[in-house]
Amino acid sequence: MNILIIGNGFDLAHGLPTRYTDFLDNTEKLLPHLDGKAIDCKVGRCIAKKLTEEALFDEFLQITKNFWYLFFADKYVDREKDRTWIDFENEIQTEIRALEKDSIENGGKTSTRSFVKVHPYLQDGLIKYLGDSSGIKTYPGTLHSAYLFADFLYVHLEDFIRAFEIYCVCVINKSVEDYVEAFRRHSTIRERYSYMRKTDFTNVLSFNYTNTYESLYWDKHSSKMCYIHGAAQSEPGKTNMILGIDETLSKEQNESEFTFVRFKKYFQRITRETSSEYKNWIKQIKESGKGESHEVRILGHSLDYTDHEIFKEFFAICPTENKINITIYYHDDLSKNRLIENTIRIIGKEELIRRVHGTNPSIRFYNQYDKVNGIIRNHNEMKYKIWDFT
Repeated sequence: MNILIIGNGFDLAHGLPTRYTDFLDNTEKLLPHLDGKAIDCKVGRCIAKKLTEEALFDEFLQITKNFWYLFFADKYVDREKDRTWIDFENEIQTEIRALEKDSIENGGKTSTRSFVKVHPYLQDGLIKYLGDSSGIKTYPGTLHSAYLFADFLYVHLEDFIRAFEIYCVCVINKSVEDYVEAFRRHSTIRERYSYMRKTDFTNVLSFNYTNTYESLYWDKHSSKMCYIHGAAQSEPGKTNMILGIDETLSKEQNESEFTFVRFKKYFQRITRETSSEYKNWIKQIKESGKGESHEVRILGHSLDYTDHEIFKEFFAICPTENKINITIYYHDDLSKNRLIENTIRIIGKEELIRRVHGTNPSIRFYNQYDKVNGIIRNHNEMKYKIWDFT
């Protein structure tokens, strides 16, 4: 079995604006033009065109009233000196952890003072949700049922996820589809559009919401595809995208405290019924004959703790039988160091040392752009770039 595991870095390597900061930046560029003025940016025009085609204009516009969007945008502005990164999941986790702690200490009740930073739009939203008599604004320390807070925040999280889904469909998927269509019309140069040096994978596990790999490289007749975090689509009411957090409670607490469980990734995977086909792949590898070797290549994923439970399953496949070789790709020296650190967090220092050394190491780290051991071409070296066809 030859498995490819991809994260957001896969889309970024294709020159696509899939960072959370890209979403905030591009939404910020679009919103001033929603009153009918001419849209003077490429992304704005792209979004507006697709929104109109898919009748999603009014739905996307609701993001301007969404708590989480305003919260993330505010955080982003606060980082004026470094507006290169914001992690939605980590920001959500910080707030939910504080609320959970307060709820446990106060017998299932909490207040706006539990938030790391109290925002005016949080107060206004809660007043509208709980009623004017809630005392939220006049008495911010007033305790209310933590379930009410969880309900309010989760409703807004679902609406935010839907807006992000619309962005993935209208900007990312549409750009890739236009790219593929352009090369279908020019078959003589089709071989030049592939960013990937290797595409003969039997199985692909994607942590992305976008269909980049599927549109560009996937052959449904010879390989299997699994979207572990759901896949973006345009139809309202069918969102299955996962945007959640890691477990924040102790083992004892998480078996009895469920107020904020809907924000946890494992819970969302169950309720949204995202694919878990990869578990069957792991089972097949474990049951394969002695002497059979299998490959797992990880491209564009940070191996961050929020997805550790999934990666632990792959690293734990017959580690002493040399049944599986794992190749982890990095894009620069800094990312290499972080990937090594996160691998240590998953399997431990001694196990990593054992598996990277020796005549036949079962874990390798390679630069993804390396001409010999790499797996993808550098975006800047591509003659035909995806974004040029948007």
